[in-house]
Amino acid sequence: MSKKAITHAQDTGTAAADKPVRRKRSAIIWSCGGVFLVLTSGFIFWLYTALIKLPSDLLRERCMSNEHTVGVAMRLYSLDWDEKLPPAVHWMDMAAVYITAGKKGSRMNPNALHCPAAQLPYRSAMKQVYGYAMNKHTNSLATSSILVPEQTLLFSDSKQVQRNAVEDKSGIAWNRHLDRANIAFVDGHVDWMSRKQANILRN
Repeated sequence: MSKKAITHAQDTGTAAADKPVRRKRSAIIWSCGGVFLVLTSGFIFWLYTALIKLPSDLLRERCMSNEHTVGVAMRLYSLDWDEKLPPAVHWMDMAAVYITAGKKGSRMNPNALHCPAAQLPYRSAMKQVYGYAMNKHTNSLATSSILVPEQTLLFSDSKQVQRNAVEDKSGIAWNRHLDRANIAFVDGHVDWMSRKQANILRN
């Protein structure tokens, strides 16, 4: 066999051997590219979701903090008034006395009576938005008479936005914080609840 024939045979064999290697490399490159694309898409989706939800989450947390502060103020009121909760008709006014008194030297927030996510109704003449309403069934009630304080609604996010609003659980604003509402209970805790979870609420 001539040298030229031998060289041609060797080149042909090498080219044939290189084909599986090239295919394997291409498969690896495509696989890595696919993984990178999936990871990048996932990160972009996560970042977009985080940026969209962040303002709502902050408002919800601020609202929960507000409700906790107001709940403490109402508890302080009850300690001064024979364990009775404030009269519903002036409940914010009564709570405000204790919030204002605790403003110096404490962590009480003087803006705690205002839900940060509440909005004025269209063409409303009101100048301030509150967004919380007290449970009318706890009006001037002695805390010792409440059988299950950890399930009894004290006040919550409300569809009403005026000061000293009063209602029962039917008036809760369920769409204010990511399709849920912040609810303060007689025992002092605050929970972020869905309408379904709120079936445990007692008036």
